[in-house]
Amino acid sequence: MERKKIHILVLAAGSSSRLGQPKQLLPFKGTNLLTYVVQECIESSIGNVSVVLGAHYEKLKEQIKSLDCNVLYNRNYTDGLGTSIATGVKEIVKKDSDGVINVLVDQPYFDRNILRKILALRETKSPSIIVSKYSTSSGPPVFFDKSHFEDLMALKTDIGAKEIIRNNKSIVQYIDFEKGGVDIDREEDLSILDDIPKDR
Repeated sequence: MERKKIHILVLAAGSSSRLGQPKQLLPFKGTNLLTYVVQECIESSIGNVSVVLGAHYEKLKEQIKSLDCNVLYNRNYTDGLGTSIATGVKEIVKKDSDGVINVLVDQPYFDRNILRKILALRETKSPSIIVSKYSTSSGPPVFFDKSHFEDLMALKTDIGAKEIIRNNKSIVQYIDFEKGGVDIDREEDLSILDDIPKDR
């Protein structure tokens, strides 16, 4: 399978209502969370990168305008994560894609190596769904083969693709991302960013 046919979808449309400021713009590793995550996706060299924006669209688009990524606008972003996934996959299906990796913008321990683990598993065992396994739970980044695109494009809720994963749990395979459960949602989470070493 050609690597260029796997697309990476960065989901960054949320309004960060619980945080009170755009989490995408939080200072992190010499830049901000959004730019960091997008750069890591690009530098993984796995495939094309698309970024789904919604709240603060113009301001966030400006941050990544120089990066090699496709920026999409989810007009229904207030309806939840599922609508961002659907928005992205509706574009990806136009590009002869074999699969998509959904990436969140607020996992500070994320890096390009997580994506490479997913690719390695895909290339060796060809599962149609690959989920990241955290220390006590699991979630994104998640890979979906193109056979799941129709279901992904139909998503409308705030639970993202969890139902698709549950409905296919017998075929799901996992990669390790121990600290994937650490994310930035509230003001008390901001100290996490300071605790992570600035070198990549």
